[in-house]
Order: sequence, then structure tokens, then C-alpha cells
Amino acid sequence: MDVASPLTEVVSDMDVGSSLSEVVSFEVPGGAGAGELLAMLVPGRMAWLAPGDVVSIVGVLLDGDDFDLANVLRRVQSWAAARGLPAIPFALDGRTYVLHAVREGQA
Repeated sequence: MDVASPLTEVVSDMDVGSSLSEVVSFEVPGGAGAGELLAMLVPGRMAWLAPGDVVSIVGVLLDGDDFDLANVLRRVQSWAAARGLPAIPFALDGRTYVLHAVREGQA
């Protein structure tokens, strides 16, 4: 019996030959919307959710593309702005940063 799942589709669409070297994790306050952020980020890449009561963590595995981190940060920045979140803390290479949402008139 062939059982397809969304996870199977995500994994089968990934380019396993690409250089997977970095992980970036985002702290989503209250966990509200963390599933939406995960769903937005997951097509074509590996991502996961660690739900929590106060903060949920969305992790993303970056590929070897020089522009991948910038693309992910821009997408998360737009997502945060659309939900009225002023900033999203994120961790990369053992360091913590704050990604401020884009306000109207900026870009």
C-alpha cells in the first residue's frame, strides 16, 4: 500500500546533493503562528518545529547557496511584519541575533 504524506513530498523534493551546512533557528513568541512560519519555509528545504508554551522554535537547514540565508531572513521578516510582530530572535553559528520586521515604507 502506497501511503503519501506531506513529509514524504517535502523530503522527495529536496536536492540531497546540495551542500547542507548551516542551521538557523527562529524564536516565535507564544508559539502562535509557528506552524504557519514552518509551512511557509518548508517547500524545498528541511525545516522543523519545536513547540513550547512561551516560545516555539522553528529550525531551518540552509543549503550551500550564498543567498539562501538572505532569502530565508527576508521571508521571515515579511512574515513577522504581516503578523504584527516587531522582531524575531534567531540563532546562527552559536550566536543570537534579532531580525526586525519590515515596516511600511521600508524595503
